[in-house]
Amino acid sequence: MTDRDNSADTTQPPERDGADRDPLGPLVKSLRLVRGLSQEALALRCGLSPDTIRRVEHGKMNPTIATLRKIAHGLDLRLSSLVSLLERERVDVQLLALVDLISTIDNRTLAIVDAMVRTLIREMENPNK
Repeated sequence: MTDRDNSADTTQPPERDGADRDPLGPLVKSLRLVRGLSQEALALRCGLSPDTIRRVEHGKMNPTIATLRKIAHGLDLRLSSLVSLLERERVDVQLLALVDLISTIDNRTLAIVDAMVRTLIREMENPNK
């Protein structure tokens, strides 16, 4: 019996224990749900098939950079933002919703919000000053 060479197979990620799960699928699903999108709607926005979105969300596919770029675009994110979120140990859906909200405001309003949030955080970190 001959062993089959799966080195070129990019459809199935290697088996991992639960502690080392690939966070891409849950992240894509969370981002999709925060935006109120179905898998079909996200697929349409990405120019991908709904099956591709399902496979990514369920960890059944290792997407290419081109596919990740399309998914990021469909989620109104830059690819670098998606990768940055992947590198975080924990993704807070409330934070994602806030980022989503902030991404809709104009630059002038963004500058005001930025100054207000920075002031608020400084005040919270040093309440006695």
